[in-house]
Amino acid sequence: MYYQNVRGLRTKTHNFYCNLANSNYDIIILTETWLKDNISNSELFDGRYIVYRRDRSVSRFQRKSDGGGVLIAVSNRFGSCRMYNWESECEDLWVTVTIPNTKPLVTLTLCAVYLSPPVQRPALEHFVGNCHSVLEENNSRNVCLIGDFNQGNIRWNSSGMEPTPQLSNLNQYFVDFTSVSNLNQFNKVLNSKDRLLDLVLTDLATCSVEEAVDILSTVDPLHPPISIVIPTHIEPHLRSNLIQKRNFYKANYTDINEYLSQIDWDDLLSVEADVNKMTDTFYEVIGETIAKYIPMQRPRHNKFPPWFSSDLIRRLREKENVLAKACYRTYLSNHGFLGGRSTCTNLVSFTEDLAESMDANKEIDVVYTDFSKGFDRVPHNTLVAKLSSCGFFGSMLDWLRSYLEERKFYVVVNGFASSTHDVTTGVPQGSHLGPVLFNIFVNDLPYRFRFSSPYLFADDLKLSKTIESMDDAVLLQKDIDSLSKWCDMNGMELNVKKCSFIKFTIKTNVLPTKYSVNGINLEEVQVIRDLGVLMDSKLTFVPHIDHTIKKASRAMGFLMRNAREFKHNSTKNLLYNSLVRSTLEYARSKRNLPGISRALWVDPRDRSHTMKDWLFLKWKN
Repeated sequence: MYYQNVRGLRTKTHNFYCNLANSNYDIIILTETWLKDNISNSELFDGRYIVYRRDRSVSRFQRKSDGGGVLIAVSNRFGSCRMYNWESECEDLWVTVTIPNTKPLVTLTLCAVYLSPPVQRPALEHFVGNCHSVLEENNSRNVCLIGDFNQGNIRWNSSGMEPTPQLSNLNQYFVDFTSVSNLNQFNKVLNSKDRLLDLVLTDLATCSVEEAVDILSTVDPLHPPISIVIPTHIEPHLRSNLIQKRNFYKANYTDINEYLSQIDWDDLLSVEADVNKMTDTFYEVIGETIAKYIPMQRPRHNKFPPWFSSDLIRRLREKENVLAKACYRTYLSNHGFLGGRSTCTNLVSFTEDLAESMDANKEIDVVYTDFSKGFDRVPHNTLVAKLSSCGFFGSMLDWLRSYLEERKFYVVVNGFASSTHDVTTGVPQGSHLGPVLFNIFVNDLPYRFRFSSPYLFADDLKLSKTIESMDDAVLLQKDIDSLSKWCDMNGMELNVKKCSFIKFTIKTNVLPTKYSVNGINLEEVQVIRDLGVLMDSKLTFVPHIDHTIKKASRAMGFLMRNAREFKHNSTKNLLYNSLVRSTLEYARSKRNLPGISRALWVDPRDRSHTMKDWLFLKWKN
């Protein structure tokens, strides 16, 4: 199951629909949808789900018509029913879900809840009283109450409630309700203020709650989305019994006619005196003819029902292709190894954000990280699990697993080879699939950061955050801690010695912020190399221009020294474009900024002599 307080969906319908197409959640629960009647379910969900909504209406506990709203979407593979008579005057939505292929049959009772802040005693008493009535009168089991209860002052642990020194009467009343109803709270994913507003209350013995990886909507720092797993014993699906059939389209009717014409039917049937026996003899001959001249048709699994025409199947595939193209453009957050993306696209988006904040006289702290042997440390088991979550299954997933596993390596020194060892980590470098697999492996990483803006190119990651107070620095440090946690969970390691941070600002007085990784302080620098471009704290690009001029001049001198005997201009142009011009024009769009007096990079006098001589063969010994 997936739960999120979405803080409004009216302006996010397209992004939500595209993100949903790349997910495979069985049940989706949303609060604060802010939906109205003019937005249909088909704008948010495709045909895989049955959607139940309770949009906000004016009541004695809620007098504002805007905001609020709860929603439960259930996969059409499950049986589900909305229980209207269980709903209270608060914003709650009750749905029963029957999970197929479970033995015995499992029925879940789901309730999506939103109690708008500040929660008043009458509203909470009304909701609690209604819950007591529903649970007692219907003898309900397997109950899950999920939503935003706005009881952030209560501290919870995995076994129940861990009270703060002083609980208010309202909080104590709510805690007593969970105890009497035998409901345990399983959500431990804290929000940006280290509190729990979204709760998962259930009477189930086991329930796993983690921060969601496949995000469906923009994340509110106060309401991190969560993924809920309820274990159920599901019987395996019955395999279809493939019946072999005769392929009459490929029958040899010429031989059949010739064979039947040679039979003396009078002589064959005269032996039998009974008409029924004659009929049996006739069908025996026909059966022998079919077996002899009509081939068997190879049985095949067909994923489409028999009534699907070829035209309908073609239309469905066209729809899938269009949807895949529309969603794929924004699905992968990496700029590396993707068509239409490069180091320049990463730098353009990054420096545009920097320039906008610096124009507003703000300070931007950027943390540059470095994975230690990133491509070589990818655990195969973790990568296969992520491939499965992306939609790979069956023979395709088995093929990718076999591509990664059971690899061997050995070391050769002076012709002597070591013994072979198993390769249990890493993607095959130098291959076509290696970069793609690494992109999939790290694609969930940017969604871990709730307070900063990540910029990812292959294994190069930087985190950017506008700093207006020390509280912003604390939030950036939390994202750094989330990165460390992600590395621990995914078998990766940060090279702390190569990690650093830089303050981009034009202010003279900056905040004394410090950052650390695993308790080790990061070094603050004034100039840093970012994907081949030297970035200085004032964003002047002067260090990079100086470095580029020197590098291009050295390359130019190398050509003048070693290619003076070349006769053809085309060869010289090729060498110049490859070694000199490529250096000058790399990331050129980022250096052509107003106010840079050295935008030509090369002194005009140098250009008038060296480059002119290079192009027109006027070199002198």
